[in-house]
Amino acid sequence: MMPIKFVEKYGEGLPNAIYLRTPNGAKWELNLVHIFEKSALEINYFFQRVAAKKVSNDQGNKPPSGENCRVAQKRKANSSFELNHIDKKCIGKQVIAAPVERAKSFKTCNPSFVLVMGASYVKTRFLLTIPSKFGKTHFDLDKKNGDVYFKVSTGRVWHARYGIRMPNTGLKVEVTSGWRAFAKDNNLKVGDACNFELILSTSMTFQVHIFRQ
Repeated sequence: MMPIKFVEKYGEGLPNAIYLRTPNGAKWELNLVHIFEKSALEINYFFQRVAAKKVSNDQGNKPPSGENCRVAQKRKANSSFELNHIDKKCIGKQVIAAPVERAKSFKTCNPSFVLVMGASYVKTRFLLTIPSKFGKTHFDLDKKNGDVYFKVSTGRVWHARYGIRMPNTGLKVEVTSGWRAFAKDNNLKVGDACNFELILSTSMTFQVHIFRQ
């Protein structure tokens, strides 16, 4: 997310694609995404701030900061989940969203899914269940088991194994071994949320983005 003050000053001149360049000459291309409100019209942040200021002044309160009081608008991304509309009131202080809200708001162009860590994931059984819809789309259902890899931002990778079952209740894709080591090494707790981003489908490698309580 670009700072609002920067967008106000330079936003009209920004192209659809921008580039990041490091001192050694390496360059990455990034695409800008406009966020739309429920009416499918692009959000006019200027009028939102004017309205917020008017309401705040009518109530005799100091207007909230634009940086701290942005509303996450509902939109569909190229992933397995739909972002939830986050409606927060923040007068005079910053609101920190719940881990699941932050995990779902994480933007990625790769297929992904979000799981909230329950006791069976990180305390007792250490058995991770992948959402069946994601499993049907991205796993080879002809294979009953296979390798899966979990990677974090430091670059470290954990190897695990998954199994596919078809009980009467429907498809089950479960990480049967290796997840315990990942959960313990990354100090996952009940209530933490993880965004699993599939970055390499040929070897089923997931970049795991952890959002803690």
